[in-house]
Amino acid sequence: MRSYQIEEVTQSSEAQKYISDSIISYGLAQLDGDVPQSVCYVVKNSDEKLIGGIMGQATRNMLFISHLFVDESYRGEGLGAKLMLNIEASAQKLGCDLMRLNTFNQKTNVFYKRLGYKETTIIRSYMNGFDLVYYEKALN
Repeated sequence: MRSYQIEEVTQSSEAQKYISDSIISYGLAQLDGDVPQSVCYVVKNSDEKLIGGIMGQATRNMLFISHLFVDESYRGEGLGAKLMLNIEASAQKLGCDLMRLNTFNQKTNVFYKRLGYKETTIIRSYMNGFDLVYYEKALN
């Protein structure tokens, strides 16, 4: 019988990189050679300071938005919607016909619905009383 040792890792380490890289490699192998494409846009103010951005991964026919953020002092100026439109255009260029994302920020629900996203799943009380909401949008 083999001998094993399990230990807790509390700081960023080579062990965490190994786990992350191994999961990614395993997942990519399941895609039969279809390599996900990262898509990222940023917004800078007139002083070239980053004030927002959006990131996602396109795989096969779908782009999943993992991050969207606009600095609080710039919200309400349409930057989030412009970022969403840019990433959707990139998704179409990459051959995607579906957008997906999730959020537990209840303030963004109206925003995503206004952009044509439909709720697909809600996990109630996902974290500290917040619901986790999944959205998707078909691209034409």
